[in-house]
Order: sequence, then C-alpha cells, then structure tokens
Amino acid sequence: MTVPTLLTEEEAAEYAGVNRKTIRKLILTARLEASNYGTMRRQHYRIHPDALAKIKPIPSPLPLIPRQ
Repeated sequence: MTVPTLLTEEEAAEYAGVNRKTIRKLILTARLEASNYGTMRRQHYRIHPDALAKIKPIPSPLPLIPRQ
C-alpha cells in the first residue's frame, strides 16, 4: 500500500487503526498536527502520515492508592 502525501481524517483513522472521531478529537486538542483545508463552517483536515507517529499520548491518571 502506498501512502499518499496527506491523509483525510478517515484515511488517517484507518491507517492508525482508530475511529475517525478519535482522530478529530486528537486534532481539536492539539495532540495531532493537521492542516485545515475547509471553511469556518466546515473544517476539512488533512494529516501528514509522519504526524501520526508523533501523536502525543494521553497523560495517564494517577494510580489509585487503597485506603487502609
């Protein structure tokens, strides 16, 4: 499979093995770099495949310590 220069949200989701909504959330929370080719009313994001490798992980919550 050849990888195109820029991926749509759907293509990026398939490439990363996640849901399209996950890709959109990562973009909106600035954890995934993307270019907006849409309008103010409807955003159309394009993602470079290298950006998928640089996804910033979600910080894990503190471990729960059982009460004694």
